[in-house]
Amino acid sequence: DRDDDNDEVPDKEDAFPLDETESVDTDKDGIGNNADMDDDGDDLSDESEIRLGTNPLDTDTDGDTIPDGEELAMQFDPFDGECPSWYCLKNRGWLWGHAKSLSDADRDGLNLAQEVALGTNPDAADSDGDGLRDGDELELGTNPLKADTDDDGLSDLREIALSTDPLLSDSDGDSVPDALELSEGLDPNNATDCPKWYCGGLNLPAIMGVGAK
Repeated sequence: DRDDDNDEVPDKEDAFPLDETESVDTDKDGIGNNADMDDDGDDLSDESEIRLGTNPLDTDTDGDTIPDGEELAMQFDPFDGECPSWYCLKNRGWLWGHAKSLSDADRDGLNLAQEVALGTNPDAADSDGDGLRDGDELELGTNPLKADTDDDGLSDLREIALSTDPLLSDSDGDSVPDALELSEGLDPNNATDCPKWYCGGLNLPAIMGVGAK
């Protein structure tokens, strides 16, 4: 059936193909024009627009980029087709600035406003040079301004590759920093491989003569 609600408007052209009382939604607010009191969504009711002579199906009757309702609120003429430069230039500047604040020039997952707030570089996807994008670091909880968040001698990216915790200097809790374990050929994810000479078993103070009489 090409016209499910039998309103003589084909389904493909009908904004409400299952409602015989509605077929058009000018402002696309989900309310059909028959029920919508403001068909074009310019903050002026259809009744008011008909009385004023503005177009109830056109948000901006005179095409000056200002919605009819806003023109009347600012006591502008909705029919003159001219937007005062002091308003339009200001408005365009704000729109441009707002759009720029939401842009992500370096494609790191953070927009300009977020980068400014965090202090990261909006022109560099990886502000701290650790191999991780700034946006990814925020998701991981690491510091996008510090290549080695936990100061254990391993970069955040290296820790992820090793499956160690970039937020803990000693991932396995055996008291040996991750980088030191690696340099000694130990496993930074295995707490049982810490040698006794480091983790315990010897009286180091006594050996070193600390406290000896």
